[in-house]
Amino acid sequence: MDAERELKRAIKSGNGARIAKAFERLYEDNVRLVYRVLIDSFGKDGETDDDIQESFLGLLKDPQRLLTVDRVADYWVQSAKYICGHRKEKQRRLDQMDDESETADQGQSIPDLLQGRELFAKIEAWLGHPDSDIVILKAAYDYTQKEIAERLGMGEDAVCYRYRKAIKELRRRLRDEKE
Repeated sequence: MDAERELKRAIKSGNGARIAKAFERLYEDNVRLVYRVLIDSFGKDGETDDDIQESFLGLLKDPQRLLTVDRVADYWVQSAKYICGHRKEKQRRLDQMDDESETADQGQSIPDLLQGRELFAKIEAWLGHPDSDIVILKAAYDYTQKEIAERLGMGEDAVCYRYRKAIKELRRRLRDEKE
């Protein structure tokens, strides 16, 4: 008996242990396929595992819905592709917004933006550590994310996220200060 038929029979039976075992078998039989499809479609990145897990959890959330699906594995693949594609598009838009804002700000130096105020002290007071360190190292000293991550003992993804968040906070505070 294949994993999908076994799963549907387990769901119809209502036996929790049987359903769990059937989902486990479905996962084991199809997870490599889902990986291959996502990697072929979008490439491999640090979030691919999360996309696959999230799509599988979607299957677990409402097992009764799977009774109406012809091919559960295909449904899982489509769900994973949707989740991964949506995440990639969201990341692309965020990167594009960051690129546009960096291009707009390149004409002015940091001291010019704050007209001689004690820049580093303000940044430290507003952001705290390690966010202020990240912003200062990147904006004032032109460190790369990798260099900052190594220096602060953090992951590059964390540095990227904290930098974006900190820049948004600084813009908000500077806007509030001008008003």
